[in-house]
Amino acid sequence: MERVLLEILADEASKGNKPSSIFKSSSIARVVDIINERFGGGCEPNPVENHLKTVKSNWKTIQSVHGKSGFNWDDKLKMVIAGKNEFDQYVTVHPTHEKYLNKMIDMYDEMALVVGRDMATGSFAKQFRDVDAMEIDSSSIDLGDDFDELMQGQEHFHLPCLRKRDLTKDEDVLTWIISMLHSQHKLERWHRQCSH
Repeated sequence: MERVLLEILADEASKGNKPSSIFKSSSIARVVDIINERFGGGCEPNPVENHLKTVKSNWKTIQSVHGKSGFNWDDKLKMVIAGKNEFDQYVTVHPTHEKYLNKMIDMYDEMALVVGRDMATGSFAKQFRDVDAMEIDSSSIDLGDDFDELMQGQEHFHLPCLRKRDLTKDEDVLTWIISMLHSQHKLERWHRQCSH
């Protein structure tokens, strides 16, 4: 049922029905109606709102783990990556956070819309399902002759905390650069489309 909750509320957020950190009552009512329809009744607004609090708590934990020094984020897989030593040390102190390390975080994008800080409202609202479906014109991406030239003027790009041995893997670095450029280009195009 959590999947249904997140799908519906992500759609509601993209329609502008989350004017602050709280959803409109009509959004919660829509969740209740659809859950009752799909799973045979018995769902009420209070349990939905309580479960939303649990999702918010999980999101807070995910963001805490995501921002830890020594961990890397794989945006394509939606996964916090930790080396064995970092993983072992962190899980010893925070055993309940293990489920967020080195595992894909299911419904991450939906959670970001539903309980994250960013809100899609008004004319900037975009249907959630449309964001990944947008076509990207990769012909306008110029990779340049070397990494320094490529990164010049791109102060918003930051290399993740990679170990030196990882930086010698040219293919991994190139893959990361292309992924970052693709993400940036996709985001810029999305912003242009939303502003029209």
